[in-house]
Amino acid sequence: MIADDIKVYTEKDFLEHLIIGHPYHPKNPAILFLKKGHITLKEQIHRIELCEQSAILIDTNSVYEYLHISEGIELYMLIYKRSYVEKLTLKFNRLSVYQNVRQVMRTNFRLDETEISGFWSCLTSLKFFLKQYPASSMYSEEIVESLMSAILYQLAGIVSEVNSEDSRSAMTRSEQIVLQFIKLVSDNYLEEKSVGFYAEKMFLSTRHLSSVVKEVTGKTANQIITEFTLNEAKALLSSTIIPVNEIAYLLKFSDVYSFSHFIKKHLQLSPTDYRNQFRK
Repeated sequence: MIADDIKVYTEKDFLEHLIIGHPYHPKNPAILFLKKGHITLKEQIHRIELCEQSAILIDTNSVYEYLHISEGIELYMLIYKRSYVEKLTLKFNRLSVYQNVRQVMRTNFRLDETEISGFWSCLTSLKFFLKQYPASSMYSEEIVESLMSAILYQLAGIVSEVNSEDSRSAMTRSEQIVLQFIKLVSDNYLEEKSVGFYAEKMFLSTRHLSSVVKEVTGKTANQIITEFTLNEAKALLSSTIIPVNEIAYLLKFSDVYSFSHFIKKHLQLSPTDYRNQFRK
């Protein structure tokens, strides 16, 4: 059913579902378009300041935590199932465009007034037809598909104009090393928690990698790996009913006691006490 494949939230819907300080894994990808106001959120280890006339991709591979929402915000959040997008007839390579969108829109991606107005018009119409579906018209499904396609085309066009190669080449060698390290950690932290593993992957000595990461980020390589693991643990504890011992196993701790020690060390709470904060 199409209503299960796409949802359009306004700021009212968004605030009703939001819990400040609640780490979570999105079940479906989404794009948040912020027209007015300010949102502070955390994506894995990155603190993001989302300002007016901007957008951000919410990716299912990351852990998110909203830290602050200003008053008087105006936003749309487009939530969709990737399987629905794959069924649309689109004249571009989905994988290539999606990878480009992920690279460009993982942080605060600014839009000009014309661009935000274009998205706003499509999203307003999309929300209307989704609310009316299927009673509004015998062509409701086609209308929804057309509006969703229009949003994706506009997004693909804007993102394609961003010269990612130029931005990458403007980075220093140290910044490139850190970017590669964080990407590798993001892909492997559930299995590999040793700095040596990442240094070997990058053909660097552990000492050199650690030195560069500390210089650029102010954090040690171990701290960054730990932060990824901690965020995952917080999301699993706060958003699921998976038993603590199973979470310890999923995160590759030797036993539940070492996992509990890890949580107490970083959160000053036991896993159960941390979980209970989010139980109504």
